Amino acid sequence: MPPNQPEIEGSPRVEVIAQKPFNLTCSADNGKPAPDIMWHSGGQQFINDTFQVVSELPGEKRQNTTGTLTIVPRKSDQGRQYECSAINAALKYPKKNTATLEVLCKYYSISNIMKYYRAKCISNLMNYYSTCISILIKLYCISNFMVVLGI
Repeated sequence: MPPNQPEIEGSPRVEVIAQKPFNLTCSADNGKPAPDIMWHSGGQQFINDTFQVVSELPGEKRQNTTGTLTIVPRKSDQGRQYECSAINAALKYPKKNTATLEVLCKYYSISNIMKYYRAKCISNLMNYYSTCISILIKLYCISNFMVVLGI
């Protein structure tokens, strides 16, 4: 029995932080036999940085497979696509799914930004953002520019 269409956790756009290891996770469920999961990006197949976990559905002979690829994204990986493919003996061609990376430079909390700009109009910031201390601002790395989102 062929597995369901594979699903990449967080897709279609997966947010990662530059230089921080991240596990891309793909699941292909309900296969008989258990599907094998493979990862590709830019024409390259990844073998060494992957692992799979197979689980059998209770009372059934069908199996689920979860495949994980560990990456350490760089700023230059912005927009890079990763493809997860699942195949078993019931399929002639693999089923595929793709995720695109959104590479964040860093996460900054409002409180950290306020500490940085303490000397500049801190009272205005405190009044305006007093209820927003825990909101995260994401700095996206796009080319050589940093675009602030979420303000």
